[in-house]
Amino acid sequence: MLTESEVIDAVEEGLKARGFTSHYRVKDIGSHGPDLIMKSPSGVRLTIEAKGQGSSQPGTPRYGKEFLKSQKESSLGRALVQTTKLLSDGAAAGIALPGDATNRELIRERSRSLARLGIVVIFVSTDKGNHSIELAVGALPK
Repeated sequence: MLTESEVIDAVEEGLKARGFTSHYRVKDIGSHGPDLIMKSPSGVRLTIEAKGQGSSQPGTPRYGKEFLKSQKESSLGRALVQTTKLLSDGAAAGIALPGDATNRELIRERSRSLARLGIVVIFVSTDKGNHSIELAVGALPK
């Protein structure tokens, strides 16, 4: 199960491998605001809202367990609210999610709308402890 921190780490490293540089990374997962801000090779700022696969907060009912589909839908909804605000402010914006079957279905059902809005979606996958990123919707800024 990928935590939000692992998703952020994977996206940061994956974008660095594509020539991006780190501009900001959230220190406290519970804080408000963007999780990650990267600068493209040409200097375009890409702001990322990341979501984990389950609860990583001790004391919550689903701590250590994967979110239910309804919880993933709610989480995606909150990410969409954040990214559309960023787009309204003129920033390039994206959402990073674990690449599990539920998230892939949720994004596939909304991919045309997300592309039309200009929201980049990045999936994070794990294979034997190694994380990789996959661009699911949109294009990364040059």
